[in-house]
Amino acid sequence: MLKHLLATRFMKLDLKKYHRLVEETEASEEFQAWRKAGLVQETHFPHLTHCLPSLLGQFVEGTFRFRCRHFAVTYRADPSLPPGSLWHRLRHITQRNQITTRILEIIGDRQGPYLQSHDPLALNIVPYKEIKTLYQHRWQGEYIDESIVSRVVRQRVLFDFNDKPCPLKELLPSRSRWLGNRIVRLLETDCAEMTDIGLAIVLAIRYNLPVTSRHVGYCRARMGLPPSRVRTGNVPGVIRRIFSGICCHSTGSPSPPYPMRPEFTR
Repeated sequence: MLKHLLATRFMKLDLKKYHRLVEETEASEEFQAWRKAGLVQETHFPHLTHCLPSLLGQFVEGTFRFRCRHFAVTYRADPSLPPGSLWHRLRHITQRNQITTRILEIIGDRQGPYLQSHDPLALNIVPYKEIKTLYQHRWQGEYIDESIVSRVVRQRVLFDFNDKPCPLKELLPSRSRWLGNRIVRLLETDCAEMTDIGLAIVLAIRYNLPVTSRHVGYCRARMGLPPSRVRTGNVPGVIRRIFSGICCHSTGSPSPPYPMRPEFTR
C-alpha cells in the first residue's frame, strides 16, 4: 500500500516542474557532498544530448530516447545513508524514471509496426490494462496499476515523425479512433461516396470488423468527416423533391435554385 501511494504521488508533476525538481535536487549542497563522497551513483537510460524540458523524448528506429538526462537518470544511494528528505526524493526520481522507461518500452514493442511504417492502419489498440499485465509479467515483483499508466501517458509529449510535438497518447488510440483510421483510408481510396451503411459493409468484408452503421457514423464524426450527402454535394431525394416543390410554388420559378439529379428534372 505504501509503495502504491509513493508511486501515485510522484507521477503527478508535469514535465517542466519535474525537470526543475531534478535540477534543484542535484544542485543541493547535501547531494553534492554525497556525490563527492561516493555515496550516490548515477546511471542513465538512453537519452539525447539536447535538453528541452517541455518534451519527453522521441522514438528512434522504434526505440524510445529521452530528450535530456533529467528524465533518464537513476540514483543508487548507499544503504548506510539516513532515510531523510533527500533520500526519499532520490528514490522518487529513480522510481518515476524507471517506470516511465519501462512503460515506453512496452508501448514501443506493441506499436513497432506503426513506428517503422508510419501507417495509421498499423496502430494497435493497447488498453492500459494490457500495459499493466505486460509490465507485471516482464518485471515480476514490481507493482503498477492503470492509474500510473494514465499519468505517464496523459501529460507527456514527444517528437513525432515531422519534428512536431504530439501527445504520447496518440500511440494508444481508442477503438473509435482506431476504427476511424480505417474509415479515413476507405474514403481516401474507392469508397468516397459511400454512406455509413456501405462503409459498415466494406469494413465487415475487407477488415472483418462487424460494426453497425450507427457506430460507423459516430467514428466518422469523431474523425471530423462529414456524412456522404455533404461529401458528394447531394441531398436525399425525398428532401430534394419536397424542397424543390416548395421553391417552385413560392417563387413561381420552374426550376429549383440548385442543380437537380436527372430523375428529378423530368
